[in-house]
Parts: sequence; structure tokens; C-alpha cells
Amino acid sequence: MLIRGCWISLIFLLFALQTVSAQQPVEYAAPGDTTDPFTIGFRVQHGYLFAHSVYVKSAKGAEPTMYELDLSWLRYNDDVWRDANFYPRFGMVFSLTALKRPYLGHSYTFGLYIQPYLMKFRTLTPYLRGGCGISWMTTPHHSYTNDINRSYSTHLNFYLFMSLGLNYQIDPKLGVTLGAYFNHMSNAGYKEYNGGINFPGLGLGVEYTFNPVERKPRKVLAPYDYGERKTRHDIAAYLGYSAISWPDSGQFQIYGFSYRYSHQVNRFGAIAAGVEFEINERALHKVLRQWYPPGLDHRRVSLFAGYEFLMGHTIFSIVVGGYIYRPVKESSDIYQEYQLVYELFDNFYTGFNFKADAHVADFLNWRFIYSL
Repeated sequence: MLIRGCWISLIFLLFALQTVSAQQPVEYAAPGDTTDPFTIGFRVQHGYLFAHSVYVKSAKGAEPTMYELDLSWLRYNDDVWRDANFYPRFGMVFSLTALKRPYLGHSYTFGLYIQPYLMKFRTLTPYLRGGCGISWMTTPHHSYTNDINRSYSTHLNFYLFMSLGLNYQIDPKLGVTLGAYFNHMSNAGYKEYNGGINFPGLGLGVEYTFNPVERKPRKVLAPYDYGERKTRHDIAAYLGYSAISWPDSGQFQIYGFSYRYSHQVNRFGAIAAGVEFEINERALHKVLRQWYPPGLDHRRVSLFAGYEFLMGHTIFSIVVGGYIYRPVKESSDIYQEYQLVYELFDNFYTGFNFKADAHVADFLNWRFIYSL
């Protein structure tokens, strides 16, 4: 619930920042003006680990500290402005997190992120960042040696993060950042136990840019600006794996098909809705083991709706859905999905999708999409 609420809040914030930025006095960049400033930064986050489920109750109250190295490039050219109407900052982070509980150990993470700049004052710039990556965690759950750790059971985990903050520019090259962060680490349901590590926090950092530029809007028209409204009909096939815990631990396939209708509503955003049909072999196993009444259908059908961020050949989307057919009810009737796909060539996309029922991870899947 918290993750879904944060993402929904960020969507509304994105609209608000875009509206405010459109009202600022502008000085336009020269046609063809292009350079990609490189920035290196260091940041320290201090957070609070909360018990979002009964499996992680023992970890409640831990105060993780994260030390983060940040390398990034600002994409500053006509093509980027045409696609997104803002200058995105693409970067990578390397971090060490001390989780402050002996049985939780440490986390070594690598992540990729995007950070749009939507408005700018003279020395103060609000920023919004979202990203994902992988995390190597040192002390996973073990039935005999570390049974108290129900937060993660594999060394290799997925890492999701988002932040909202301010950058204060001391001079064109040197800046200081202050932000609120949310971090999530888990194996996306691949193996139990998988309660997950969730911690919000505050971060303070310093950044140095080697070849700074002044960010200016451009007089570059995009297809949306001269009347074209892009509409897509996406047909997707996907496959993922999910786990169940003791006594029948193991991984089970979940695969299916989906249809999504998308209609662009502004230069970098679209609304989307659709339907998914899934075959859930995890549910089939539970029926065969008589955890549920015999003969129940292990298939499920759902409807969903949400918002897409259009970033050139990349699309990031957040949707909320509900099941309309699901005889084997394993968790909440409402779910959320986070999807990142890339257009490999005309009308063909591929990427990953993460599905969660409320605060419980369902499964991670890889998708192949044909867009009509």
C-alpha cells in the first residue's frame, strides 16, 4: 500500500511541477546546442526500517545507513526535448547499506535511475528520481543458522528506489542535495521467505559537475504539438516465476497474455487501461496439495488502468488492477504493476514488469509486446 501510495503521489506531483514550470519566464536554447554534462556525487542516507508485514516484525525499528556514489549524465539536446519536453538526467549509483541488525547484515547495491528536471529557480532546483537495480545482501534467511531473518532468503535481490528533494547550486559546478528517499529490496517472490526490506529516509549529498550548462527550453516541435495524438494497442506475452514457502518450497511459473489500450494526453504521458489473462501454476500446486478445495481453476483474469511516462523509446508505467475471475484467492483482490519496456525496433517492445498484491510481492515477469 505504501509503495502504491508513494507512486500515485509522485504522479500528481509530476503534473503540478510541469504546470508550474510552464508559467516560468523562458530563455530558449540555441538550435543544435548539445552537450551532456557529467556529474559525480556522494550521498549519505539515514532511514527507518518499518514492519510492513508480520514476516519482518523482528526488523522493526532498525535504522539503516546508506553510503552512495552517484555518476550521472544530463541529456541536453533537441531530440530529448522533442520526446520528453524536459531534460532527463540518467545515472548509476553504487551503495553500501548497513542494515543495523546482525541477522540482516549489509547490502551492496547497483542501480540505474532517471531524474527529470521540470522547473528551475536561480540556485534551487527540485528533483524527482526513480530507479531500479540489483542488491547483494550478506546474510539471507537459513532455517538453521539465520531463521530470524524473514526479510530476504537470497543473496541476490532486486532494488527499487525513489526520491524527492532539492538541489542547491553553490556555483555552476558545485551543488548540495537534500532529499527524502524510499528504498525497497526483495527477490520479487522468487524464493521464500521474502518479506522485503523497506525503509524511508533522509539523505544529504554533494555533487560536482565537470562541464555544466544552463538548462533552457527549446523551440522544437514534437508530433504531439502539431496535432498528432498517439494511440497504441499493445498485445503482450509474458513469463515469470514465483515461490511458496515451507513445507513445499520451490518456484512455479506464472505466464499469460495481456491487452493494453494507451492514449497520449500530453507530450510525455498517456493514460492506459486493459485486461490480463494468467495461468498461475503456483495456485495449481496449492490446489493439488489440497490447500484449497479440489477442482478449483488456477487461472485468473483482471482489469487494470494507470499512467504511462513516455520517454522516447522507453515507457515506464504504473497501473492498478483488480481481479474479475480468480477462484484461488491467494491474497488481495487489488494489485499494482510497475513496468519498464524499451522499443527494440518499430512496434516491438520488451522489458520487465513487477506485480504486487497490496504490500506483498506477487512475481516479476519478462514481457514481449507488439504494438498496433
